[in-house]
Parts: sequence; structure tokens; C-alpha cells
Amino acid sequence: FVDQLFASPIGDRTLVVFLADHSILEDGPRDLPPVAQKDFGFRIPIILLTKNMRHPEIREVQAHQIDIAPTLAAVAGAKGEVAWLGRNLLAPGATGSPWVYWDPDGISFRSGQLLCQGRGASEPACWNLAPGQDPLFSAELEPITPPPGMTALMGDAVQASGVLIDHGRLAAPPRQSDPSH
Repeated sequence: FVDQLFASPIGDRTLVVFLADHSILEDGPRDLPPVAQKDFGFRIPIILLTKNMRHPEIREVQAHQIDIAPTLAAVAGAKGEVAWLGRNLLAPGATGSPWVYWDPDGISFRSGQLLCQGRGASEPACWNLAPGQDPLFSAELEPITPPPGMTALMGDAVQASGVLIDHGRLAAPPRQSDPSH
């Protein structure tokens, strides 16, 4: 399919995006340590493919689904005011947006090099990842105490987003026209 698409008249100006809408939300392969098993459930691969990709590369960056729209907009060359919250993952030195998830084990989140995973009623277990360190491929992770207030902040974010979703208000409000223009 892709070969035919790129050989077609629109092939030179086509971007193919391969993306899952969510992960499997199950533990990963049993031979992984428990931290890696849980982290595996939050992984969503994305592949951007063009006919004549100038600088193909693999970027291993923690990101959030909200980073997809700004990344694709940047690839398309779109500019202007936007209402989204995400980040362009292809920008130099890009870091993805933090993510948070609440399940029966408690709250799990990732923000930069901080990875925390729920452990029931107690504070989540947290690790400080070294730059480029991936919990799926690292046998040893540096455990740390959760930063003061971070678990409560992430819990508040989960609750607030739930209220917004319940009231159909998760989208940005419509822009008000400026009578001075």
C-alpha cells in the first residue's frame, strides 16, 4: 500500500502516520521487572513516514497523546494561534508533555525524568530516570521519594479533567471577538 501511495501523483507530498489510539493497559511481558511491566501499558508508538524523508531518525521521548496534534501541525507547516496544550515532539530538544493515569492501584504519572507508579493506598513508588534511560530496558532504576505535593497535584489534575469531561467542557472555550478590530 505505502509503495503504491508514494509512487502515485500525491506521493511526494504525503505523510503517513501510524498511531494507536491507546496502549493495551495490561502488564507487559512477564520477563520484565514490575516497573517495566506497568510502564509498558502506557506506551503508544507513533511512526511518521514520507517518501523522501530527509533525516530519518528514531526519537525516544516520553510524550502524551496531546503532543500529536502540534507535532503533525509542525510537519505540515501550519502556523497560528492554537487551543491545544501539547508540544511539538520534533522540535530541537523536545520533551513530551507529562501524563497521568488513575487505576485501582492508585495514581501513576510521568513528568520529564520522574516516573511514579501507583501502589494502592500508599504514595506511589517513584524513580528518577537518567537522561535517555528507559524503564523497559534498564535493570536498575534509582528509587526516590515522590516530590512533595506532586502526587496531590496529579490527583487534582485527574479529578478536574473528569469533571470537565462530565460537563462537556474539556475543549477550549470559543474565542470572543475583539470589538476593537
